[in-house]
Amino acid sequence: MAIASKVAKQTDELCAKSRCIIVVQPLIVKQTQASIRMCLLPSTTAGMRVPQEFSPGLLKRSATQPVVLRLHAHSTSAVFTGEDQMEKLAIQSPIVQAAIDVLTIDEALKIAEAAVKAGVDWLEAGTPLITFEGVKAIGALAREFPGVPVLADYKMMDGVRKYVLETANQGGRVCTICGVASDASIREAARAAVDSGVTLMVDLYAAPDIALRAQQVIEMGADAVYVHWGADQRTEDPQYDSVADLDAVVAAVSVPVGAATWSVQDAVRARARGASVFVIGMPLIKAADPEAALREYVQAVKG
Repeated sequence: MAIASKVAKQTDELCAKSRCIIVVQPLIVKQTQASIRMCLLPSTTAGMRVPQEFSPGLLKRSATQPVVLRLHAHSTSAVFTGEDQMEKLAIQSPIVQAAIDVLTIDEALKIAEAAVKAGVDWLEAGTPLITFEGVKAIGALAREFPGVPVLADYKMMDGVRKYVLETANQGGRVCTICGVASDASIREAARAAVDSGVTLMVDLYAAPDIALRAQQVIEMGADAVYVHWGADQRTEDPQYDSVADLDAVVAAVSVPVGAATWSVQDAVRARARGASVFVIGMPLIKAADPEAALREYVQAVKG
């Protein structure tokens, strides 16, 4: 309650001086609900409810719009200023991303430890991991490996804003949306990414015209794209070159392009074709010695 009282006092003082809406973490919401409502602009107070989505980043607005600030229950200075906004993660090639496509957090943490020791740059909370364990898997990786960016591989399709914001709430830095999602969903995810400071990657899996869709999603606000020949596609056609579409996509956009790969050899070809992010999961994460297998992959990418 001491924190809540301090937050309430600071928010009241702040809002007496400036026009602002305050977005808080769920832990504080009920404790300071009255103060939040007091901070709303008079013209917007009627009929408004305390937000149900909480972004850890400051949501910047123009001078004519309310300024949105952030509070932290664990902070000693509960109210932050615009300089505290989480910045989007810079993608500095080459990036090696370990796709942790397992079903439990315990197994994911073991693989992540091996991956970090091997020198990977990003840890991916894979689609199976999030599906079976929930978004807490993102937070588990972020807490266990501070300083190593965590990507949430939701492969979003609809109702996307909540997933982008929750990525940041869990400590993640990057999330994915499917390129075959509607334009409306791509645009909404891009807006949420700006609001939260999360980097938005578009997975071009199954896009009818991969290069064209890459151009379109970048124009709609995505930060980067992936070329992805998926597991089921590979099972059905194991001879297909998984990085064959890289040439067209790299030529079509001026942003970083990632490549989903299946082997060290794939990575070498992807690098030659201009990839910036190199994604590797199966089969290396299930190798007898995942650390050694991933280290060989990292060395092949980074030379």
